[in-house]
Amino acid sequence: MSQMRHDAVFAGSLTKTWRSWWRKTEALRELTLRIPVGSAFGLLGPNGAGKTTFVKILIGAVRATAGTATVFGHEAGSLAARAMVGYVPESSLAPLHLTGTQLIDFQSSLYGMGRGERRRRTAALLEQVGMRQWADVPMRQYSRGMRQRVCIAAALAHEPRMLILDEPTDGLDPASRREILELLRRLNRQQGVTLLVNSHLLHEVEELCSEVAMLRQGRLVRTGSLAQLRTQAGYTVVLRSERADLEALFAERGIAALREAAGTLRLHVVTREELDWTLDLARAAAAQVEALSRSTHSLETIYLTETRPEEEARR
Repeated sequence: MSQMRHDAVFAGSLTKTWRSWWRKTEALRELTLRIPVGSAFGLLGPNGAGKTTFVKILIGAVRATAGTATVFGHEAGSLAARAMVGYVPESSLAPLHLTGTQLIDFQSSLYGMGRGERRRRTAALLEQVGMRQWADVPMRQYSRGMRQRVCIAAALAHEPRMLILDEPTDGLDPASRREILELLRRLNRQQGVTLLVNSHLLHEVEELCSEVAMLRQGRLVRTGSLAQLRTQAGYTVVLRSERADLEALFAERGIAALREAAGTLRLHVVTREELDWTLDLARAAAAQVEALSRSTHSLETIYLTETRPEEEARR
């Protein structure tokens, strides 16, 4: 438990199974994951990977079937854990007849704040998100970006230590997107708010987050800092050999070998096991290793490789 207190989120062998009379669906499969305090953490994966289920367990909307999940050392879903989390869903469900002031004031009242404290807190949050001039205007007159800023302010009403955001800039114009990202960056770097961002916009995750986790079919397939992932993206091997059938031998293993010049082949492999196999084949074929280096790739390349369906990955 002492180690868990150093994590904003700890999930240990977390499993969630949905059952109906005709089938069983495993949304999460023994997920073990740590999210450090003060980090900006990106949660990635295709639809159905288990991202939303994981978030719902953290905020107490869903109970896990097995395993453990804690938020700042408290059991996920408990009153103590929920008091430390602010949640901004993908689609705002805020009543549009409310003003920004009314929305934040109502959110603050749910946490038992007195009227004077709510008034001060609401004014400070509207100023923080750049919505002070629109404080008393009904939200139906807001642009989508303005609504998102007010929803983030409402999620911060009780001064949570972590903010969970589901597709925070989806559908926003470039200017609004930039404003939201700058706001989130300030919250993380200047105020120490831990961010957990669930997004399909990989370039946004690269820009905002320092660490990521990738899910596929309910399982964790890769996690780490972006710098580590890029460094560990794979290996580039340059071989020298006159054998005409060498490309075909690598192709049988699913490794593309590009013939760059007479006698020279360039290959890219992802895992250390593939690298060992490549070098073993090169030695057996009497090929010379001209160069061996780590290769780096964008987050998109890593994501597409790691989240391939299991059947395709096996092929």
